[in-house]
Amino acid sequence: MMVQTRCKSNSLLFIVATVLSLPCFGQTLSISGTVMKNGGSEVLPFVTIAVQGTTRGTITDEQGHFTLETTADDSVIFSAVGFTKIIVPSKQVGDTTYLDEEPKLLSEVVVSSTKRTKKIDIGNLKDKTVVATGGANQYAKLFANEVGSEGVLESLVLNFQPEAKKYGRYMTAIMIHVYQNAKGLPGADVLLEKVIVPIKENQKVVSVELSKYGIVFPAEGLFVGLDFIGYYDDAGIFSPYSRLKTPANLRIEFASAESADTFSKFFGTSWRKVLHSDRDGRKNTVSAKFGIRVSY
Repeated sequence: MMVQTRCKSNSLLFIVATVLSLPCFGQTLSISGTVMKNGGSEVLPFVTIAVQGTTRGTITDEQGHFTLETTADDSVIFSAVGFTKIIVPSKQVGDTTYLDEEPKLLSEVVVSSTKRTKKIDIGNLKDKTVVATGGANQYAKLFANEVGSEGVLESLVLNFQPEAKKYGRYMTAIMIHVYQNAKGLPGADVLLEKVIVPIKENQKVVSVELSKYGIVFPAEGLFVGLDFIGYYDDAGIFSPYSRLKTPANLRIEFASAESADTFSKFFGTSWRKVLHSDRDGRKNTVSAKFGIRVSY
């Protein structure tokens, strides 16, 4: 009997050890590699890498490298300005990921040589700030075209509230976007070049010149926004932003508004309107203190 009991015990231990050695559902998987342009040797910096359906993600550094914590069951989204977005199961992400240049479906902008005599500033930069937030890493604000005719986007102004020297990162890098108005949501990005802006310590107002890109301000208006992409240290070395490791050290200012025109999201999630909760828990509509100048 004792011999038989030992055999059963040994068999049970063998089964347990075998089960424990099998891959676990949802096990942590660290992926890393380099993102490059397909068909060449060009590395791609500032590519957004998001875990689909989650707030996790990161950005490639200036050499196109990235590291990201996922699970074996995740899918990873690679997206960059001017390149076709791809979705890859995390288990299939290799040392090098290639992106194809996106066909330029948008018609080329031809800015009229006719002298433009009118410039209009649109936005609420002087309104009272009611809240400042930096919870997401992507923001976009809808600018309506009240003139009704096409203009040209000249410049952008952003209002921030820098946080204290809490994180030891004093120069935040943002990337500018200009999106089509797709039925009230940010659509295709019409700014087909990477526009990276470093925000210095305690800098509260940032102006970005956009006139050289010849972006038409259409009758239906457009979205202008930004991504928090990382940080520059004192030596000018870029460190990518990661949802898991590095909080943003800037907060965007918002003013009260009749309707919510600003959207935010985090990496692999969808755009959502930014609302402000008051002390009674009521949701109030707010608008990011972004401004643009348009010439007609």
